[in-house]
Amino acid sequence: MPAEQVMDGLVPKCMEGIVLDAMTDHEKLSMEVLDNVAKSRAFARVIYKLLTTAGGLGCGDNTGKYGM
Repeated sequence: MPAEQVMDGLVPKCMEGIVLDAMTDHEKLSMEVLDNVAKSRAFARVIYKLLTTAGGLGCGDNTGKYGM
């Protein structure tokens, strides 16, 4: 699946949920990602690339807490 299709789908929302869960440990960094749309999309793209490079992306088959 092309990256642009994924980025318009569930990945950004999945990343938002992960960031919200991590806020207790990394509040300052989390707020930077959540408050800035460009940073949020860039963060989601980095995570997407990490997951697809590792071959572990399953966003869409409803596995795991965030569908990943």
